[in-house]
Amino acid sequence: MQIWSMMKRTLMNISKAINICFLFKYLFSNYFIKNHANTSKKRQILDQHQTKKTAFKFSKNN
Repeated sequence: MQIWSMMKRTLMNISKAINICFLFKYLFSNYFIKNHANTSKKRQILDQHQTKKTAFKFSKNN
């Protein structure tokens, strides 16, 4: 009986550790995805601004 309880306890600890690992993985992946999306959005806005500038230059020249 004691062996069973010890095995149960170790299994519970292992599953807890795995759950914590998954939780951290999920949190970090979410954070990185959000950051990446923000940077790409910023880049898009910058690109739009750049194209507006060039379009303005072209219209000025013509």
